[in-house]
Amino acid sequence: RNINCTLAPLAAGNYPITLAILGRGEAFSQASFTYSLVISAISPDSIGFGGGLLVTISGFGFSDLSPDGVDAMDVTVCGAPCETVSSNYSQVTSTPASAV
Repeated sequence: RNINCTLAPLAAGNYPITLAILGRGEAFSQASFTYSLVISAISPDSIGFGGGLLVTISGFGFSDLSPDGVDAMDVTVCGAPCETVSSNYSQVTSTPASAV
């Protein structure tokens, strides 16, 4: 027999596989499911040296900002850190620092 399910969006990483049947118990697997981190688009794709403009990164496998506003991701552009303004499973909006 097969069991098919639709996976919820999650941040990139490895996740365990567990099966629970009400009144029957749980089964655990040594296997895991891997969500990949993919960038499909960046907008705008160029900015001046002044920084400070919002950059939106689209794709999937990103993480949400935590309730206290701390982000589990580090976003850099040309090695310079960006302040993440918002993030969810499929989009991150960050502000690059000035390169000058």
